[in-house]
Amino acid sequence: MKNKLLFYLLVGILFWGCGDDNEDTNNFITLADNIEIVALDYNIKKNGLTLESYTNCQDTTEICFCGRVDNKLWVGCYDKKTKNQILEWQDTKNLETSVALNIGYGEIKNFEIKNFLITGRPYLINKEELIFIIWGCDSDETGQQHIVSSNLYFIKNNKLLANYNSYTNYDSDFFYRITPWYEGVMANYNNEPIYTCYGSNGQSLYDVKSSIYVSFYPVNYYEYININPYNPPIARKNLQTGETIWENTSVSMALPNLSRIDDTTLVKNTTEWIYTVKYTTIEGSKLVKTAKIDINTGEIEIEDTNQ
Repeated sequence: MKNKLLFYLLVGILFWGCGDDNEDTNNFITLADNIEIVALDYNIKKNGLTLESYTNCQDTTEICFCGRVDNKLWVGCYDKKTKNQILEWQDTKNLETSVALNIGYGEIKNFEIKNFLITGRPYLINKEELIFIIWGCDSDETGQQHIVSSNLYFIKNNKLLANYNSYTNYDSDFFYRITPWYEGVMANYNNEPIYTCYGSNGQSLYDVKSSIYVSFYPVNYYEYININPYNPPIARKNLQTGETIWENTSVSMALPNLSRIDDTTLVKNTTEWIYTVKYTTIEGSKLVKTAKIDINTGEIEIEDTNQ
């Protein structure tokens, strides 16, 4: 079981380390070996603060650090270009550094947390709200890290709105990643595609066993419109129930075979959404396809133009 948890930790590091942000390709989880050097760029100087990890945010122009002050969790978010602080929060309660977990066979074992790692791509909203995951890790006799606690935090206006713990058993699912969803987030777990939808104030709304794709554009917490130029048609569906509200097969956003998408934009008006995709054909033609979508009725107008 220890090896399985170590595997997930390493996969998390490698998976995020291969993202598209070339500036920080190896620091989805970065321990204290170089964190003090990085912190100097951001002028992080707080009495009693011991930094432990940092990671890119959902917006990769932003970065979040975490550490401890008098055994209380501290989190700071910064603009990577200007190096200015965007948000800072410190918990009022001490961190739990010892956890007792069910390891199976009727046995309970105590684990001592050595490091706290900020992970899951923290989601910073309007410079005043922050949603993030903290993993607590112990170290075995070889120095290898193992995840023994996993907490999902919701911060707003420097106040803690909610804190969820996903760990009760040593080999159980733990919070792995967050995905922005409407005015809140979807949080998924490491072992299987189970998501929990959380509202803007951290309230748990529902669970769903499904994958969440970038082509899913939420209308509200429960419904979304699927717009995928590689896999039409455009449809509105209920994520929780799987119900199709409407599906328009009379028009198509499909692109010519082997086309390359250069850019996409989505403008959300009250009832009309305008989705635009700029693309290049295999022959080299640069074109634009625009869809005007009535999100209530499913009526869609398609327009093709040159870039």
